[in-house]
Amino acid sequence: ARVFLTIALDLVISGIHEPVRFLIEAKARVCILNSKGDILSQDISDTIWSPFKKLSPFTEEFDMILKEATSKISSLSRQDDTYEVVLLESNSEAERRAKLRQSAAVATTAAEEDDDEPMVSGFGHVSKECDEEVLGNWSDILSKWRKNYAERPRGLQALVRRGIPEALRGEVWQLLAGSVGEENEMINTYRLLLTKESASERVIVNDLNRTFPAHEYFKEAGGIGQEALYKLSRAYSVRDEEVGYCQGLSFVIATLLIHMPEEQAFMLLCKLMEDPKYLLREMYKANFENLQVRFHQLTCLIQDNLPDLYGHFDDLKVECHMYASQWFLTLFTAKFPLYLVFRVMDIFLYEGFNALFGVALALLKFSQKDLLSLDFEGIMRFFRVNLPKKYRCEDHADELVQTACSMKINVKKLKRYEKDYFMRRAEEEQGELPLQRLEADNKRLTETCMRSELENEMLALELVNDRVRLKSNLDQADERIEKLTRELQATRSIVKESEQHTFRLNEESENIRDAFRRTCDELQQTQKIVTEYKQICSQLNDQLDKQKERYNNKIETIQNLCCDSCKTSMRVRVSPLTSVASIPEREGMNDDYNDDILPTASSISSSITDRLHQVEIELAEKKLALTEALCKNQELAHQLRHSASVASDSDTNSVNSVRSINSNNNNNSTIIMLTYPFDFHFTSAIVSRVPASLKDAAICQREIREVINIEKARRQHQDYIAVLRKLGLDVIELPADESLPEGVFVEDTAVTCDGIALICRPGLPGRIKEVDIIRTILRREGLSIIDIKDPLATIDGGDVLFTGREFFVGLSKTTNLAGAKAVASAFPEYPVTLIRVKKGAHLKNFVSMVGVDTMAIGGSDIAKDLLRQMEEMSEYKFYKIITLREDATANCLWINGSILHLPADHRYEESIRTLINRLGSTLSHSELLNNEFAKIDCVLSNRCLLFNRSKEHQNNDR
Repeated sequence: ARVFLTIALDLVISGIHEPVRFLIEAKARVCILNSKGDILSQDISDTIWSPFKKLSPFTEEFDMILKEATSKISSLSRQDDTYEVVLLESNSEAERRAKLRQSAAVATTAAEEDDDEPMVSGFGHVSKECDEEVLGNWSDILSKWRKNYAERPRGLQALVRRGIPEALRGEVWQLLAGSVGEENEMINTYRLLLTKESASERVIVNDLNRTFPAHEYFKEAGGIGQEALYKLSRAYSVRDEEVGYCQGLSFVIATLLIHMPEEQAFMLLCKLMEDPKYLLREMYKANFENLQVRFHQLTCLIQDNLPDLYGHFDDLKVECHMYASQWFLTLFTAKFPLYLVFRVMDIFLYEGFNALFGVALALLKFSQKDLLSLDFEGIMRFFRVNLPKKYRCEDHADELVQTACSMKINVKKLKRYEKDYFMRRAEEEQGELPLQRLEADNKRLTETCMRSELENEMLALELVNDRVRLKSNLDQADERIEKLTRELQATRSIVKESEQHTFRLNEESENIRDAFRRTCDELQQTQKIVTEYKQICSQLNDQLDKQKERYNNKIETIQNLCCDSCKTSMRVRVSPLTSVASIPEREGMNDDYNDDILPTASSISSSITDRLHQVEIELAEKKLALTEALCKNQELAHQLRHSASVASDSDTNSVNSVRSINSNNNNNSTIIMLTYPFDFHFTSAIVSRVPASLKDAAICQREIREVINIEKARRQHQDYIAVLRKLGLDVIELPADESLPEGVFVEDTAVTCDGIALICRPGLPGRIKEVDIIRTILRREGLSIIDIKDPLATIDGGDVLFTGREFFVGLSKTTNLAGAKAVASAFPEYPVTLIRVKKGAHLKNFVSMVGVDTMAIGGSDIAKDLLRQMEEMSEYKFYKIITLREDATANCLWINGSILHLPADHRYEESIRTLINRLGSTLSHSELLNNEFAKIDCVLSNRCLLFNRSKEHQNNDR
C-alpha cells in the first residue's frame, strides 16, 4: 500500500495576528535498516536520503484569502496586524477537490449509463468514399508492390497508419500478411476440409448469432454471412485440431469476411494463426500460456507508462485479464465500432502483435481520468459499456490509432518481461510441494475462470443482441399490426361502399334494361303502324288515279253522245270537277255512271280531299313520334353501356362519385369560377417555431438520411418569416412544442379558400393536438370552420393543390377518397379532380402554382405521371406547364404577385434559371433556403398556412 506523509509549516506573516499553517501531503518511502544497533545517526541519514539526492526539489503554490480584522483582539495588537485568514488552499488540494467533483459526476454518469445496454458488436458504418489524392498514393504503392510481393514499398507505413481505404482493404490486408500465392492449393485444401466433421460443431453454431449481429451481412439467421462464417470456422477447426475452435475467433473471421471471399479469408486466417509475427495460434492454445505472457507484458507496460493507473488497479485488485482477455483474443473486434476495428486491424497486420499493446495503452491513457475516479465495479462496467461507446465518432478513433502508433513499444523490454515471467514461474514451481499443488490448482481455476468470463461475456452479448433484436421486431410488428388494422378498416369501409354502390348500379341497370325493352317494344309497334299507314296511303293513291281516269273517260263518252248545246252545258257543269286533284271511288262502285251522280261529284271530291289531308297529318305525327322514339332508344342504349362500364371499374366509380358531388352543385358558380380565377392574394400566414425535437422526426419516418442542424433550421425559419412579412403578410408564429416535431408541417392541418377553412385529418394520430390549435386560431381570425364528419377520412393539406379554378387532390398514404369527398363538399363552387400519387409521396412535392394558370412541375417519372393525369382529368384545359429537372425546385410559393423558390446554387441553378426565364425576369421573386427541412421531406409550402382574414378582423390589433 502507498504511504503519505503530512508536513506542517507555521509561518508568521506581517499584518496577520496568528501564524499561518501550510500543510503539504507527499508520498513517503519506508526504508528497512539493518538490525545492528551500532549504526551511527550519520549513517542512518545517509542511508535514507541518498536515493533522493538526484531528485528535483518539490514546489507547491497556495491561494490565500484575507479580510480586515474587526475584533477587539485586532485593536489590542500591533497596528499592522489588521487581517484575518479566510481561506488557505494549495493547488494540489484544489485539483483534488476538482477530481472529487469530477468523480461524482463520472459516478453519476456511470450510474445513468448503467441502464444502457452494451454496444452491439458489428455496430457502425464505414464509408467507401475516399479522396482522389489518397487513392492516387495507394495506386502508386500497389503498382510497385504487385511487381514484388516480398518487398514492401517505401511510404507504406505512413499510409497504413492514416488508414487503408475501405475499397482496398481486402487486397492490402492479404499483401501485408503475405497470404497471396499458392491460391489453388489452399482453395483445394479448404474445400477438402469442409467435407470433414468438426468436434467443435456445437460451439461454432452457438457463436453464429453472437457475431456481429448489428452488421447487415451477418444479421440474418441462416443467411449468406452466417453460412460463410460457419464454413470458415469449421474448416479451420478441422485443419488445426490442437487449437480447434476458440470463442472469440469468430469475430476475427467475420472481420475478414466483410472484405474478401471466404477462400481468401481462409488463407489470410491461416497466415495470422501460423505466422510467428502475429502469434495468434499460440494465444488460442488450451492452456492460454502465451495469453498469460501477454497479460504480464501489458501489466509491465502500464507500470512503466501509466504509473498512477497501475497503482490504482493494484489497490483495487484489478488484474489485466479482467479487461484485456477479450481485447487480445478478438483483436479488439468484439465490442468496438467497425471503423475502429478496421483501423486496428490495419496496423496489426503491418506491425504485428506489438501493435495491440499500443492500442491497449492508448485506450487506457485516454480513459485514465475516468478510471482513477471509479471503484472496482465501476471500472468493470466502464470497460464493458462506456469505453466502446467513446469511439463511435471517427475523429476519436483516428486520434486513438495515431496515439497507439506513437507509443514506443520496446521489443527488448517485451522479451525481458517474457523472460521474467518464465523465471518467476520456474521459481514458483521449485517451491514446496503443497504450495506447488495449490498454485497448480489456482492456475487451473484461473483458466477456468477466464473461460467462464469469456463465455459469460459472449452469453451476455448474445442476450443483449437478442433483446435488441426482439424489441426491434416487436416494435415493427406493432407498427405493422396498427398499419394493417387501419388499412383493414379502410378497406372494409371501401368494400362496403363499393357493395352499396354496386347494388345501386345493379338496380339502375335493371331499370334501364326494362325501360330499354319497353322502348324497343313500343318502337316495333310504332314501326308496324307506320308501315300499315304507308300501305293504306299507297292503295288510296292508286285508287284515286284509277277513278280519275275512269271519270275522264266517262265524261268524254257522254260528250260524244250529246248534242252541241248539251256538250257546252256539260263542260260548264263538270269543269270544276275536272280541276280536282284526286277523286276517290268506293270499292264495289259500278263502272256505269248516270246523270244522277253528276251533280254530287263536287261534294265527293271535297270529302276525299279532306280525308287525304287527315291521313297526311297522321302520317307526319307518326314520323315525328318515330323520330323521338329512336332518339330515346339511342339515349337509353348509351346509358346502359355507361352503367356497364361503371360497374366494371371501381376506381372510376370513386372518381364519378366525387364528380357527382360537383355536378350537384351550382353550375353557374362553377362556370364563373372557371372564368374568373382566384388571384392568390393573402393577408395572413401561420408558421411554427422549430423545436429541438425536430431531429427526431426523421426517426419517426423510419428513414434517417442526415442529422438535422437545429441552429441552421432556426435561422432558415427566421429568414422564411422575414420574407413573408416583406410581402405584407400578418405572420402568426406558434411556439415550439417539443412533443410535436411535425408541427413545422403547418400546411397539413387545414385547407383554406374564400373565407372557409376545412380542418384536415392528418394520417398520424399524434397530430390531433396540432389540428385543434389551428382550428382555434382560424375560428378566432373569422374563418368559417368545417370539420370532416366521416371517421375514416384522412387528408393532408400537402395533397391539396388549388389552382384558382379548381382543386387537385392527390390520393396518397395520408389522403384517401373520403378526404377528397370532404374537399368537394366544403368548396362546392370549385371542381375537384382526383390524382393518384405513386410511392406514398405528397402532391405538392412535385407541382405548385407559380402564376395565373401556370404550374411548375418536376421532371421525375412520378411528376410526369401526375402531369398526364391532370391533363386528362382537369376541368380547365388551358394551364401553362413549366417542367423543371429537379422535383424539389417545383415546389414554390406564389404570394401577392411574388414567387418564393429555392436558391439557384450548384444543385438547382439550371432549374431555377429555367423557372425565372419562363415567368419573366420582371417578376418579383425571392430565394429561401430549405436544406435542413428537406431532410425530413418538408418543402417550402409545407411550412406555412396561408389565408385571408375576414373584413371585420382585418383592422383588429394582433
